[in-house]
Amino acid sequence: MKKQHEVGFYTRNIVRHGRDLGMFTLGTGLLLCLLFVLGYSYFVTIFMSNDLILAIAKGGSEKRLLIAACVLSVPAGGLYWLWRRGQPFSLVPFMVFYLLFSACVCGAYAWSVDPAYVSDFGRMWQAASRMAETDPLPVKGIIGQRALFVAYPVVEVFGASAAAMEFANSTIFMVIGLVGYMAMRTSRSHLPAQAFALSWLCCFEPVMAIGIPTHDLWGLLFISLGLWVAAELYGAVGDATTRPWLLALAAPLGALLALAQLQREVGVIFLLATAITLLWVGLHRERKMVSALTLVILFVFYGISMGLLGVAGAKSPPGQQSKMNVARLVGFSGSFSTGRFDFGLAMRETFIDPESVDNTDAALLARSVFLTDSAEHPARRVSNVVSRLAALSRPGSQQYFYISEVPPSRGQVIAVLILLSSLLVFGLGACSGTYLLSRAKQTIFPVTATMVFFSGGMLIVFCTLSELQPRYAFFMWMTASMLVANGLFEQGRRTGTAS
Repeated sequence: MKKQHEVGFYTRNIVRHGRDLGMFTLGTGLLLCLLFVLGYSYFVTIFMSNDLILAIAKGGSEKRLLIAACVLSVPAGGLYWLWRRGQPFSLVPFMVFYLLFSACVCGAYAWSVDPAYVSDFGRMWQAASRMAETDPLPVKGIIGQRALFVAYPVVEVFGASAAAMEFANSTIFMVIGLVGYMAMRTSRSHLPAQAFALSWLCCFEPVMAIGIPTHDLWGLLFISLGLWVAAELYGAVGDATTRPWLLALAAPLGALLALAQLQREVGVIFLLATAITLLWVGLHRERKMVSALTLVILFVFYGISMGLLGVAGAKSPPGQQSKMNVARLVGFSGSFSTGRFDFGLAMRETFIDPESVDNTDAALLARSVFLTDSAEHPARRVSNVVSRLAALSRPGSQQYFYISEVPPSRGQVIAVLILLSSLLVFGLGACSGTYLLSRAKQTIFPVTATMVFFSGGMLIVFCTLSELQPRYAFFMWMTASMLVANGLFEQGRRTGTAS
């Protein structure tokens, strides 16, 4: 009897300490995500402010600044008016304004520049053209996989027309804003939803993406659709909705995240962000079992969707993705890595055997370097992460991916638009995110929290394990817009100017 009592005592202690350790680990991870998102936003604000000051100091930029400021003053002025008004605008006039203004901005940009189909973007366009001439399935590689869901249908229906691609991307840009509106309305109310839509209109790098076949924009479409379904799912869990409705929501969410994984390799991280938020909602609203059950269902549907897409031939050959992951680890996992493509290329050529099928030795080397490096040189690892985050924090700086040729006067206006847009969106996002963090115990923001956890996870991966380019942080435009919307709404509600 005494022995059984001792076993029970030790078992309870192991369970309790394991649970405490799990909560500590989870809390540390969430705090890291928040710090990375806020750190990125503050870095952007600092860098873009410096760039703008330098641009003004060079002189001759007053006209360009005026044009750029006039373009951004419309949605930015609407955002300020909305905050001061404290009530949402009438729905139909607001939607008409949103659609007209976004169409005008996209149309004006498409008219102003010649797009650049370079790098993977050009290869995806060529792959889509080949797929339209032959059988698209099964896809031949990662490029064909990325071209399958948007570029291929456009070429199949309209032919290899750049204008058709621009129209499709402009539609996607507008849909992302509308879907984000619906997600914010479901989670909060019409007021922060309208604030998000107005802030999204201030995001100029997504506008630049309409000119080229880019999986950054297409991946964000699937993420935004998944976020909308996730918002409905959070509400269903909190309201003790019946299980069939939870199944009906988990199924399309799993499918959308599978599509996001194939399109931009972000589905897994967004799935984890959704899972964390789902558990958070369950704990906050005392629906632990329902949230845990929903989480299991979501993972099952995600797995089923990935399996079905693989059977259909929509996934690249199994070995190709694993070889690409190994190449990333070898090139970018050490704290001595700059995260730049040329550095990673040199490492891959040195340590990876192109004839090998799985490169197990290279993968083991990369993992051992990462773990040993982190344990033996933590200060250098932290310094490397900060320097990578700083290098990542120049959104819109890779114009050569978007623009082939543009008249100098228009190009200078676009450059100033990027600076002002980044300063506005990420500057407000940094301030709003800091304010929301200070009120995290008083209120809960499931949709915004999901995007923050997702963005933080992506930034951590970029700063530790993967190649980085400023355009890779494309999703941060949407996250910053959501922080702006929720931050202004909460601040206004606290001071009595929002309801």
